[in-house]
Amino acid sequence: MKNMKREIKKSYMKKIRQCFPIYGKKEREYLKDWDIYIDEYMNHNPEISNEDIIREFGPPSNVAAEYILGVDEKYLFKKLRTARFIKIFISILIVLMLLYNTYISYLAYLDYKDALNYQISTEEIVIETIKEE
Repeated sequence: MKNMKREIKKSYMKKIRQCFPIYGKKEREYLKDWDIYIDEYMNHNPEISNEDIIREFGPPSNVAAEYILGVDEKYLFKKLRTARFIKIFISILIVLMLLYNTYISYLAYLDYKDALNYQISTEEIVIETIKEE
């Protein structure tokens, strides 16, 4: 029973976390507070289901929306801008890595085509010494 309660809480908290567009220190603190609220609710209600939590606290998207509506706009825009910059940087890095790998593959292919044109042959040279008498 205890594991089931833990799984219900973990699932609900995970859904709330997924609704946040950003995740920083303030968001972690907010989620810790919600974790405490849910623990208290679960202690007072031993027989609990996921529907009971949603009925009591609301859907996870509403919980995240309440936080976003209450947070400072400057903080939110700064975090969103930083997250966007990181996504763009990682995207550019991936594209550059793909281009580099394509270039290296092309050079390897040229070496392969060049190697096909070579005739590999072996020659055996025998050196005999003649004794003069």
